[in-house]
Amino acid sequence: MTYKNRLTFLLSLIGVLALAYIANIIFTSNIFGFGSSSYAWIDSKSAPKISKIAFSAADQEYELVRKNNRWFVLHDGFEYPARQTRIDDLLDILSKRADYPVRTSSVSAHQRFGTGENASKAAFHGDFSIILDLILGDDDVLKSETYYRRAGQNEVRSGTSSIKSYFTGSANSWYNLRLVPDSEGSAGAADIANVQRVSVFIDNQTQIFTRKNRGWEISGINVANPSITNIETYIRSILNTEGDNFADSSLKDDPIFGNNHITIEFGNARITTIRLSEADETGRIFAYVSGASFAGGDFVYSIPSWAASRFYRDASSFETQ
Repeated sequence: MTYKNRLTFLLSLIGVLALAYIANIIFTSNIFGFGSSSYAWIDSKSAPKISKIAFSAADQEYELVRKNNRWFVLHDGFEYPARQTRIDDLLDILSKRADYPVRTSSVSAHQRFGTGENASKAAFHGDFSIILDLILGDDDVLKSETYYRRAGQNEVRSGTSSIKSYFTGSANSWYNLRLVPDSEGSAGAADIANVQRVSVFIDNQTQIFTRKNRGWEISGINVANPSITNIETYIRSILNTEGDNFADSSLKDDPIFGNNHITIEFGNARITTIRLSEADETGRIFAYVSGASFAGGDFVYSIPSWAASRFYRDASSFETQ
C-alpha cells in the first residue's frame, strides 16, 4: 500500500470514528435526558375543560372542584372558596411547553426516581375522563429539578421544581381567605369600582362612605376636607382583608358576634355583611361573612390582630394632608 493510499485509509477511518462518536453522544443524550426535550403535560385546549383536581399523598387527600366557573376546596366534608389565581398558575405551568427530558423508560427505575405508585399524585379530571394523572417524584441530586411520571406510563421526565409546591402544600394552602372572596385578582367582581356604599358600625361609632359621581360622601364623622385616595385605600383594605384560616361555621350563631359589623353594597344590588367579634387577649377576632357571591356562602374566618386593626380608622385618616 502506497503512502497516499495509507493516508486516505487513515483519514477515512478517522472520519468514520468521528461520526460514530457524534452519533453515540446524541444517542446517549436522548436516553439519559441530557438533551433538550420540549414537552407539555396538558394540552392548552384541555386546560379549560378541567373541572376537578384530586390531590393524594401519604398523609392527606383533598379535591379542588369547579362549579359555575369558580373553584372550591373540598376537604373533610366541607367546601371552601379556593384561590382562583393559584389554580390558574398551576394549569398555566402544566400547559406550557418546557424542557422535560426523559430520564428513563424502565419500570424498575421508578422507585429510584421516587415515582412509584405510592408517591404523591394529582389527577386532573375533565367532564368524562382524566386528562392528566401526574405522579410527583424526588428532586435530582442538585435539587434544581424534580422527576415526574404520568400514571400508567413508564417514562420518567425531569423538569422545573415549581410544580412541586402545588403538590406538597396542605389543603389550606389553596384556601381563598379573603373576607370578600371575589375581590381576588386585579379587577375582580368585588373591585372597588363596583362598590356603592360602605357602612362601618364599630364600638358604637358609625362611618358611612357613599359614592357620589367620582368622589365619596362621608357621614357619621366630621371630615372637613375628605381625601378620595385615603377613602378608597381604606375600602380596598377591607375588600382585600384575609383571615389566616376558616373557623367552625357554627360560630356564626355564637353571641361573640355583637353589634360590630361592616356592610358593603355593590352596584348589582348585592350586599355583603361582615360581622366582627370582640378581640381576644392577643387581638385576634372572628369575622362572620354573609352575602358572599360563592355558592355555599357564609363563612367564619379567624383574623389575626394585624389584619383586624385595619377595619376601623379615625376621622383624621380621611383628611387631605
